[in-house]
Amino acid sequence: MEDSLIGLVALNLTESVTYDAYQGLLERYGSVRRALRAPAGDLTTIPGIGRKTATKLRSLCNGDEAVEEIEQAQDIGLDIVTCEDERYPHNLRFIDDRPIVLYVKGEIIEADAQAMSVVGSRRCTIYGKEQARRFSGELAAMGFTIVSGLAYGIDKAAHEAALDAGGRTIAALGSGFCRLYPERHEGLAERIAKRGAVISEFPLDTGPNAWNFPRRNRIISGLSLGTVIVEAARKSGALITAGIAAQQGKEVFVLPGRATDRHSWGTLKLIQDGAKLVCNPGDVVTEFPQVAEALQVQH
Repeated sequence: MEDSLIGLVALNLTESVTYDAYQGLLERYGSVRRALRAPAGDLTTIPGIGRKTATKLRSLCNGDEAVEEIEQAQDIGLDIVTCEDERYPHNLRFIDDRPIVLYVKGEIIEADAQAMSVVGSRRCTIYGKEQARRFSGELAAMGFTIVSGLAYGIDKAAHEAALDAGGRTIAALGSGFCRLYPERHEGLAERIAKRGAVISEFPLDTGPNAWNFPRRNRIISGLSLGTVIVEAARKSGALITAGIAAQQGKEVFVLPGRATDRHSWGTLKLIQDGAKLVCNPGDVVTEFPQVAEALQVQH
């Protein structure tokens, strides 16, 4: 088992070492395994690493916990792709706070760089679900990989429509694989893994804690060329994804809804703030003419 893989999984087990901190450790010590053996007091001089994290890193220095995690992942059919791996998703390489480690069920391929995320409310309307299916199905049929979060409502509709169209889809989890959330979507996750990938940056036994989902959302938008928000209430998590996508320099597309419908209040506010209003999948595709042309040639 490679030292670099053990070291990066160990870093990730802290759940608090960012990509910038990882870079700082590399610059100071030359390798992650060497950094893990450094005194806790020295580790705290690295920006982003406090006393608690340094103590946790020291407890992981022998690599035993990381090796156990890697072996458990292999036993349940997962691949571990690190930020040092050539298989690491292309689009994620260009976001600042990229994941250090990704647990992958299925396969991420080169064509997944042409991805579009489709997200929205868990408690969506029939209209929202229909539109999620329309956008995802048509974009998938064109060759775009559809990215979403495996949640109820819009996410589920987006994944299913991509699969029904014979396309690829990627689901990013807000939990570890051993605590897959929501549990009812285990069957859907299996379908997705056969025609794309289910991914998580969280250690295997991580539960679906509320603070995990904004982190998950940066992966959804980071994997994609743009994000389509189908339906979102005033405090919907989809608005967090939209904000992160904008910070990442990604396109944000919004499907309008009725002004009197609370499920549309968030999306209408996004349009007011400058997001691009779209009424059909063609409106999305026109923003990426070179990608659309390349996909037409492939198909």
